[in-house]
Amino acid sequence: TAQTLADTRTGERVRLVIHDSLRQGVFQRRRQDVIGHFVRANPDSVWIRPLGASDLGVARTAIARASVSSGASRWKSALLLGVGWGLGMAAAVAFSDENTDDGHRGRDIWIGAGVGVGAGMVVGAKLPFELWRGVKP
Repeated sequence: TAQTLADTRTGERVRLVIHDSLRQGVFQRRRQDVIGHFVRANPDSVWIRPLGASDLGVARTAIARASVSSGASRWKSALLLGVGWGLGMAAAVAFSDENTDDGHRGRDIWIGAGVGVGAGMVVGAKLPFELWRGVKP
């Protein structure tokens, strides 16, 4: 597995986060994410081929972060979404304004967490997403 972009094999899927002068959207940072297949690297630039485009050269000084794709995994996607949704549902129940004087608050939190874990795992398994590991630009 590559530790730097220079160690990346030709054809591997890479993501470069590039500094930008303007934000691309309301809640986005001043950056661009460019995804493509690694072509080559030299001391001052990295070349990738975005889908349906020609080779694109990016100055190393413009790269904020770089990642190499680990592919999409149904199990990992299910696990990550399950944990995230479970924690989110547990927090939503815990901080809800609903007054429960019946002493079942803890049980309700666990039920919310279980529903979140189950729903997240189903969605993650049905719609796996690409996983990335960071490398040095």
